[in-house]
Amino acid sequence: MQKVKAFLGYFIAFLGVPIVLATFMGNQFFSEALVKATGLEVSPWIIGGELQETLPREGYRTLIYAPVFMGLIGETNEGFIQIAWSPAANLPENISEEFDVNKDGKMDFKVTLNTREKTGTLDAYSADVISMEGPFNYKTKDTLKTESLAVRVTIKRALKP
Repeated sequence: MQKVKAFLGYFIAFLGVPIVLATFMGNQFFSEALVKATGLEVSPWIIGGELQETLPREGYRTLIYAPVFMGLIGETNEGFIQIAWSPAANLPENISEEFDVNKDGKMDFKVTLNTREKTGTLDAYSADVISMEGPFNYKTKDTLKTESLAVRVTIKRALKP
């Protein structure tokens, strides 16, 4: 009887492994449904905040995300603003754009990119602009299919709109 119970236990466990693998790895529908049912959300530190503004350009668009200052408890003194250019396939070789983060009428910084070599520079017009990370490949949150080129500009909370 012990051997039968052991065999049944191992057999049921063996049958459960493919179900778990199919649910989480092979079938995106079930995993997305599970995440939606539990109310989980991806941290803004990962996805770059909520989309705040879309600026249409000739053949592409500039996506400006809300500044992120989220910390473990409350807000931090430094955060970032993510800017993406999409779709990556349509981008010109060189992009140079100025941004006014706090909407005070004065430009806060300028981002210059070479999209072919994936290099970029940051020209800070404000002491509250610290540095730039990127450019890097990014899939936009809205579709997760559109390949974009993005940068993250580290800023101080004083620039928060």
